[in-house]
Amino acid sequence: MKFKWVFNSKSLVLICFLVGSICQPVVVADTTVKLKPKLCIKKKVTDFCDVSVDIQWKAEETNNHCVVNQTKNKELDCWSDSTAGMTRDQAHTKVDVVYALLSSGSDEALVSETLNVLSLKDDSQNNSRRRRHVWSLF
Repeated sequence: MKFKWVFNSKSLVLICFLVGSICQPVVVADTTVKLKPKLCIKKKVTDFCDVSVDIQWKAEETNNHCVVNQTKNKELDCWSDSTAGMTRDQAHTKVDVVYALLSSGSDEALVSETLNVLSLKDDSQNNSRRRRHVWSLF
């Protein structure tokens, strides 16, 4: 008697569930950067956004890490042989600010997060209102 093995995704999942110890899930390194606040709202487009931003990061691997303000190309803080850290930046900007976590010896960001800057009033809009009715001649 010959058995014909047919594997599809459902049967593989079932086999992995039953065997368990052989099929370990692949864990992707969980590296995060969190900002508080994530949003800065200003009254006009021409105004500056002034806000104190708390930056908290976490990495799976112990390494030398630095948090940088990529918008201004400014290094904010660095840590040696650590997996987590927290720092603060005083943002004075009219545009979005990108904060990134870098690993030692690398210019490429492991992860980044953006402080979004929004304005309530668009200065390009005409703010004058017609004070008379359309049918008024004077």
